[in-house]
Amino acid sequence: MGTKVLSRRIKVAYSAPALALAAIALVLNAYLPKFYTDAMGVRVGFVAAIMVAARLFDAVTDPLIGVLSDRTPGPWGRRRPWILAASLPLALTFTMLLIPAWRGGVGAETWMVSLVFAVTLFWTALSIPYEALGAALSEDYEERTDLFGLREVFLLIGTVLAAASPVIVRALLGLSMSPDDQIVQFRAIAWLWAAITLLLSVGCALLVPEPRAAAVHRRVELWGIVRETVANRSFRILLIAYTVAAFGNHLPATMVLYYTQYVLETTHGDKILLLYLVVAISAMPIWIRIAHRHGKKAAWLAAMAMTVAV
Repeated sequence: MGTKVLSRRIKVAYSAPALALAAIALVLNAYLPKFYTDAMGVRVGFVAAIMVAARLFDAVTDPLIGVLSDRTPGPWGRRRPWILAASLPLALTFTMLLIPAWRGGVGAETWMVSLVFAVTLFWTALSIPYEALGAALSEDYEERTDLFGLREVFLLIGTVLAAASPVIVRALLGLSMSPDDQIVQFRAIAWLWAAITLLLSVGCALLVPEPRAAAVHRRVELWGIVRETVANRSFRILLIAYTVAAFGNHLPATMVLYYTQYVLETTHGDKILLLYLVVAISAMPIWIRIAHRHGKKAAWLAAMAMTVAV
């Protein structure tokens, strides 16, 4: 058990970027596909293929960035240089992705491909070292719990605000759901979240000191980590189950805007998505209590059974 040393200012400065990272992730996964198909004229099948390819790209870059971050020497530590260096490229590429230079045809498709992969790369380059930094900030069990709990609060706030962004922007600017108005709407969303991402990430890098012990340079082999992970039978089972469950968990968020418009024939898809997320977040204390009482595994299995039934 360590000694609590983190001030409230450091805890907030560290946790705040989770808000921006969650917002960018939700915009990319929930709003971006429909924006490019309906407003920018990109083929649905093409958009689907790119989004799948981006996730596969993530599976490669996540461990790679983790290892490169572990090998980063210097007086600033191993994590903060990555957070600082990735924040501006992430903000710029995210803005460019939501403000395409071409509309329709090969131009729009090329723009989307290049920017989706760029945003995915820089998001990973920021988020992996950022999350690793949190684990190094304190050796105290309770303090780490408080820190990660606060980070989750910011993450949930970012998720809800991102889901509400289209509704709020349309109301403030008096926009409709027409393709031209959607372009204006997502231009405003791009600038808003790019600015927030840059502000909170740079603030974290400058205000949160990385402990000296955590900054020690160590040689880490990527394939050694992979071998150790795969050799763990319990983890293999958990990983497979988690991967299968992820298909079902992410499908509603990605498809809800298409489903509501083209199956339910309503233009209130973004409001339904917002409601979906608010209900999910509101239920978290209930599931935490169930997990404490009956165990995490039992709670997860019960949740999966309910999800499948619904």
